[in-house]
Amino acid sequence: MDPVKSQLKAQFAAIGYDYKEIKVSRLIASFSKVNLKGQPEDLRIKYLMNAGDKIRETVSNGDGVTTLVVNEIRRLRAATVEDEKTLEGFKGSTLFLIDSLKSPSEITALDSCYARNYYTISVYSPENIRKDRLSKLIAKSRRQAVAHHHIECAEGIMKQDEGRKPVKLSQDVLGAFPRGEFFIRSDGDVSGQLKRFVELIFGNPFITPTQDEHFMNLARTASLRSADLSRQVGAVIVDERGAVIS
Repeated sequence: MDPVKSQLKAQFAAIGYDYKEIKVSRLIASFSKVNLKGQPEDLRIKYLMNAGDKIRETVSNGDGVTTLVVNEIRRLRAATVEDEKTLEGFKGSTLFLIDSLKSPSEITALDSCYARNYYTISVYSPENIRKDRLSKLIAKSRRQAVAHHHIECAEGIMKQDEGRKPVKLSQDVLGAFPRGEFFIRSDGDVSGQLKRFVELIFGNPFITPTQDEHFMNLARTASLRSADLSRQVGAVIVDERGAVIS
């Protein structure tokens, strides 16, 4: 996520935007009144995932975490207004970056709240890279060399992070990821991808969908053929030339 965030900050700074980052895990920790500083990485992550689910389950529609995010945006906006009063009427624009959402309902709520001032970016990294990175973080936080049990722990965390637990309001990254309006590969040209994203937002009329975007749209459309909301899964198979096979 760090290269994506730094590039977003740079791309929007080039067109005069200030940058405010909202770290959802910090909001959850603050709301839960817990200090996780110095805890092993695996325990810290598991606590935050479970705490986030408890906050979601507390509100009937699952918007507990979303409420924390919106309140933080309001707080930052109020602080920005106060800062601008000292800048002789300067009125700039601000990019509020939310890192990160774990549930489709959170995306729906923010989209409803902020309409076309809100965009969801889904960032993809290959599973082996994510597992390797997380294993190293866990081992480092425990002051140990990477071993098999660190890898197993990382796999368990990744599985829980995906979601799809029996509890309806728990986090569901597998369900949230396809809801993105823009998809980025973190192991690709992040700068070029985000430059294209910014140009799309500000109305460049000559940008067409990439093959990945087109095929993701076909998969999403295919999923809607099922009237059973729990079975809305779509896929599209294409050959190396980009022709749809199935």
